[in-house]
Amino acid sequence: MRLLLYFYDLVNESGNRSALWGKTIGETLRLGGRIIALAAGVIVLYANSFTMKRRMVEMGLYSVLGLEKRHIGRMVAIENLLVGCTVMVTGLVTGMLLDKLSYAVLLRS
Repeated sequence: MRLLLYFYDLVNESGNRSALWGKTIGETLRLGGRIIALAAGVIVLYANSFTMKRRMVEMGLYSVLGLEKRHIGRMVAIENLLVGCTVMVTGLVTGMLLDKLSYAVLLRS
């Protein structure tokens, strides 16, 4: 993803904007970005449905114990929100650390 952002910056620089190949590269990068976003969306939806299928027994147990559907739904939504926030923060921190590390390695060579 970071490499894709570097390519976007390369295309959007004013010096490269007037180049003949700049338009073609920009269109190709936009198409690639859309394909990556579509693939990521499909993977997220598949992972969510896979996880929910595995948790159906747990949801049934909650229902038998007396929780209403709205409470179970609220609990699942809060769990998803917490997991999403944790993954986002972890990804950002890891990305920043790896960015610094790759920059240091690049400067050494």
